[in-house]
Order: sequence, then C-alpha cells, then structure tokens
Amino acid sequence: ALRYPRTFKLMPRVMNSGPADAAMTEMTFQALVDAGVPDRQVPALCWGLHASIIGLCLGEVGGMSTPAATGELAELAALPADRFPHTRRFADFYARLEPADVFEHTLDALLAGVAQIAERAR
Repeated sequence: ALRYPRTFKLMPRVMNSGPADAAMTEMTFQALVDAGVPDRQVPALCWGLHASIIGLCLGEVGGMSTPAATGELAELAALPADRFPHTRRFADFYARLEPADVFEHTLDALLAGVAQIAERAR
C-alpha cells in the first residue's frame, strides 16, 4: 500500500479483480468456517474483514493514521471540555500515533469479535 499508494486506492472500487482476490477470499472463508462461524454469517464477515483491512491501509496511505500536526493538536485542545471530555483526554494519543499500533489493535478487536460469534454458535 505504501509502495504504490495511488494504485492501492483503487482496491475498494471492485469486489473481485481476479484469481488472486478469489484465493484470498477462499482462504478467509475457510478460516471463518474452521473457526466455527455459522455459514449464514461467513460471506458478510469475510467482506467486512477485507473492507476493514483495506480501510486501515487506506488510512495509513492517506495520512489518517500518522501523528497529528501541531495545529491539529491545538484544535483538539481548544474543544469545549464539557462537550468533548474524552476527545481532550485522549488528545495526546494523536501526537504519538503509530500506524502499526492502530492496525494491530483494530485487527485484534475484529478477530476477537469473530471468535465471539463462533463461540456463540457452538
């Protein structure tokens, strides 16, 4: 994604671009089935996982998951504390944002959700 950012941005425009995509989808289907996800939920979860991962990568390529600039941090600090207590509380997070952490923590949460779905189905 970072090597070819302009090309990567085309990924969410098509559902399937050929055998390589089909192979990735097949692997994801198999992993979800092996995990015990009910068949009726496998296709939606597969596409949701793919879309989430592509979205995280697009955020990194586009600069969304890079540390905030000084001006952006000042804007957060200027928000009314009574209306934005949590945004202000976590504002320092944006100053030291690490794309790898965003990706890892989000993917862990998504996979934990898939595991819960599979566990409930047992």
